[in-house]
Amino acid sequence: MRAYAQNRLQEVRQQIEAQDISRATRRILDLFLDFSLPRNLRHEAVALRAAYNEYAVKDSQTVEDKEFQTLVQKATNLLAEIEQELLPPIAEPSKEPENTIPFSANMRAEKDNSDKPIVFLGNALTKTFTSSGHTFCLPPVNIELRAGEITGIVGENGNGKTTLLRMIAGDLEADGGKLTYPLFQKEVFDWYDVKNKIGYIPQHVPKWTGYLKTNLHFTAAIHGIQGEENEEQVAFTIHRLGLTRYEDAKWLEISGGYKLRFELARTLVWRPTLLIIDEPLAHLDINAQKIFMQDIRYLASSSQHPMAVLISSQHLHEVESIADNILFIKNGELLYNGKMSDFGNDRTENLYELMTSAERSDLERALKDIEGVKISDVGQMKTIHTPISVRAAQIMAALAKADIDIQYFRDISTSTLKLFRDNA
Repeated sequence: MRAYAQNRLQEVRQQIEAQDISRATRRILDLFLDFSLPRNLRHEAVALRAAYNEYAVKDSQTVEDKEFQTLVQKATNLLAEIEQELLPPIAEPSKEPENTIPFSANMRAEKDNSDKPIVFLGNALTKTFTSSGHTFCLPPVNIELRAGEITGIVGENGNGKTTLLRMIAGDLEADGGKLTYPLFQKEVFDWYDVKNKIGYIPQHVPKWTGYLKTNLHFTAAIHGIQGEENEEQVAFTIHRLGLTRYEDAKWLEISGGYKLRFELARTLVWRPTLLIIDEPLAHLDINAQKIFMQDIRYLASSSQHPMAVLISSQHLHEVESIADNILFIKNGELLYNGKMSDFGNDRTENLYELMTSAERSDLERALKDIEGVKISDVGQMKTIHTPISVRAAQIMAALAKADIDIQYFRDISTSTLKLFRDNA
């Protein structure tokens, strides 16, 4: 645990040194989800995050560098106080290594999670709908959700992503298969008790009345969080998720992106064991998408309150960047169900996708010296198929030498995006 604390502190220290105070203030608050720390330090951390949120929305023309540097210094001082609590002097030499492990930018969980408790098990889950002569059938799905892991469901619209999420959330009855919740299911199955452990955020956020903060107090209260703990938990959640300026706002005063963030706050304020989110990125800009997905990864991995997270999206790159497991459904068929890190391990070729105004024949001439290259195209989007030995750098170098204009380039050899291309 001491080594883990050292690594977490080092992570925040690096963020402060890089002056990434947005992330540093979030991760300082996350330390209070991972460790037992004094209440006065928690209050300081919440106040610091609130101060940053207020600073971040100011007009850039009026913001003074002095104000930002004050935030940097407060973050530095608070981290030092937290470090004193987490790493007190030890009487005997520690058997753990002196050096901390450098913090990794990899957003996925990096260790084997096989020892983490199973939150949900689905065996051969199916669902069939018939309407106006059209029949939709979700193929039998086996799915396992563990605490601290994120599972992404990807695929085109109309392929059953929402159907599967709703069955697991208890909003829709499965036609076939078996659902169990090993971590919190009792001997006698009680849907009410089970659903009180599941947080479900639908694609279309329902309208609410009253003020944002009042709604959070109410939600926390009906989940048994009362009195001073209620006040502290709501304040922590509001500021952690960047809702500071909206705490006294009503529905019509909040944009679509912040309505989604409020729904996340309303769910996280009572700490569910299983979090299910349907298409959360549709109404977010690029920066908001990045922060939202960062937060999901960070909060799911809390050492004291880990969550199993199930998230559906058509934003493949964003989901793949945080997911431990991936399910890919297309045309009524489950094309992949497994670890994200294992996807593409058995491939027989590399795939590179690019957007260019160049013709296919131009690309073929540019890559003629690389053996085994094949090119397929849909409009301005091209897919280059190569032997596994051919790396992206070789392709890019050949295209640059031929003066081919490229607007977009991505290696999709180990991305589920290749399933769209392979099965188009």
